[in-house]
Amino acid sequence: TPTNNFATINPLTNISGLSGTISSITEGNLKLTSNGNTTLPTTIATPAGVGKWYWEATINTQQASSNWVWGIQRADVGRASYVSWTDTKNNGVFVNTNGSNNTYIYGSASTTTGWTVAANDVVGVAFDASTGNISYYKNGTLQVTLSAAANTSYPHYPAGSGYATSDVATWNFGQTAFSYTPPSGYKSLSTANLPAP
Repeated sequence: TPTNNFATINPLTNISGLSGTISSITEGNLKLTSNGNTTLPTTIATPAGVGKWYWEATINTQQASSNWVWGIQRADVGRASYVSWTDTKNNGVFVNTNGSNNTYIYGSASTTTGWTVAANDVVGVAFDASTGNISYYKNGTLQVTLSAAANTSYPHYPAGSGYATSDVATWNFGQTAFSYTPPSGYKSLSTANLPAP
């Protein structure tokens, strides 16, 4: 509505700097068809150190032997600073599924418990900006929690993408009902839920 705007994928900011293009972003900038190695942030960032935020992505198409990254990206770093996937990892927190199953916390990689996603699965992300904790869910079941992973001094964009051409996922930041109930106290990323400037 005019008084409550929700986050969407930002097609103007391909921050990975790898392939430089995206196949398409449709359905109100919520449905992403990846072109390989494109990691895209949203139009609204979580405030630095404030709030508990939840969003989901539904896998529409899963390419064979593909993998995905899901996470958050520091909002204070300009697009010109991203010229490789290494730069992206150095400025955010990501979990890789289906591929290496690595966690990247500001460039420091470690192996998480392996979990995979397939077509029709729903990935939920719960980010506590006050503690830096970020939790990942698959179809409503907790997969992993990364404690104090994010730097609470900075705002962050939700970000992520598939890594194969024509991987497709539809994101939901609260524009419609979530597929699964968010954890207690977590809100959708919209202007109505942001703290007053």
